[in-house]
Amino acid sequence: MSEEEMYYSIVIPMYNSGDWIQELTSKITDVLKITNKKFEIILVNDCSPDLTTWDKIVETCKVNKNVKGINLMRNTGQYRATIAGLDRAMGKYVVTMDDDFQHKPEELIKLINAIEKDNKYDCVFGIYGERKDSFIRKIGSKAFNKLNEKIYKRPKGIKISSFRIMKRDIAKALVMYKTTKPQVGPLILKITNKVGNVIVEHQERIYGKSGYKLSKLISETIMSIINVSTLPLDIMSWLGFLSSFFSAVVGVIYLILYLLGRAKVPGFTTLILSTTFFSGSILFSIGILGKYIGRIINELTGLPNYIIKEEIDGDKNLK
Repeated sequence: MSEEEMYYSIVIPMYNSGDWIQELTSKITDVLKITNKKFEIILVNDCSPDLTTWDKIVETCKVNKNVKGINLMRNTGQYRATIAGLDRAMGKYVVTMDDDFQHKPEELIKLINAIEKDNKYDCVFGIYGERKDSFIRKIGSKAFNKLNEKIYKRPKGIKISSFRIMKRDIAKALVMYKTTKPQVGPLILKITNKVGNVIVEHQERIYGKSGYKLSKLISETIMSIINVSTLPLDIMSWLGFLSSFFSAVVGVIYLILYLLGRAKVPGFTTLILSTTFFSGSILFSIGILGKYIGRIINELTGLPNYIIKEEIDGDKNLK
């Protein structure tokens, strides 16, 4: 790839971020100019209700030729908005980052150096030496990383985050993955195991408020399991097997007692406990199956991951 071609694409999903868009893009521009490589900053407005975010993106494109804007027709969530940006990315390397300054623009150079220095990596995740999050967010992050390690066969010691740099073919593979609820980090682990980490500074949120409440974090974690894993179905199968084995053992024991003439009338407590246990297991299994059936229906009949209402390109706008 020649120097004149696009080298870096920075994809940023945006939601109610109008007040600090120009500051953010200005800092990213100053950092990437040091590389002397051509780059683009793709801002994806996830149908922000504040009505000013898209206007600010348009204004930014008029003064910064490196900025491109995508305005989504409906709110899709951070992951699908990210996929929309990845679909438009033209760089040899593609970066994804948040819009709230917790991912410091100055740390982009660390990601770039990490993936260019060692060509064995397809993706490098920025991880934090010290997280400046709430206690609940820290616990949730640790639990999510443990799940990724077990379910997606993540290399030991590797952590994932939304601050990452990947090769363009990985970004395009993510776009090709057809699912109505994409989880970018876990999907990367399914595509490649050539991933690495670099320590970056985690900054406290300067602007805005997190849209990820505890209930949403739990929901996203559950969906990350169901989307690309059959682990819950495997657990159900093993529970069913163990329940059947336990019932068979109990049956044999009572048969022996009967043949020995020592059988007694089953107690009320035993009857209630066994009924409750197996009824609960059945209901739990039906619930899990319902989740998978619902996912199948959504995949077959649901709307596209995103619908683009309009786009703007700063480079073309300024020419």
